[in-house]
Amino acid sequence: MAEIKKKIEVISNWLEYELETDIIEPPVLKVRLSPLTDMEYIESYDVPAGEIKPLTKIIISRILSAVNDWDLTLKGKKIQVTEENKRKYLVILLGTKVKGKGKGLLGFELLNYASNWDNFLKN
Repeated sequence: MAEIKKKIEVISNWLEYELETDIIEPPVLKVRLSPLTDMEYIESYDVPAGEIKPLTKIIISRILSAVNDWDLTLKGKKIQVTEENKRKYLVILLGTKVKGKGKGLLGFELLNYASNWDNFLKN
């Protein structure tokens, strides 16, 4: 029998990203992520014959699917984490540089974190 040796946390602790932007104030985004698996790529390739799905749309979909919670507010009220709100409020921040990461963009930082299962496996 195969026994699971490590506990899998399905949601990360709060992660904090200081951004080079004036879109949010203060320019710090806090998020909680879920891990991404290779199986999540399968849906991305399921497109009708002859239709092209740009890679950027696939990557953005993966990033958005990993976000479980955030600290974004609008006029002092927390913005609910929904697919619609992710596209409305988060997509605009994905191309923002993260301070201290050179040319690192928020979208790639989120994708890299969520794709690394070591961030979610606990002894």
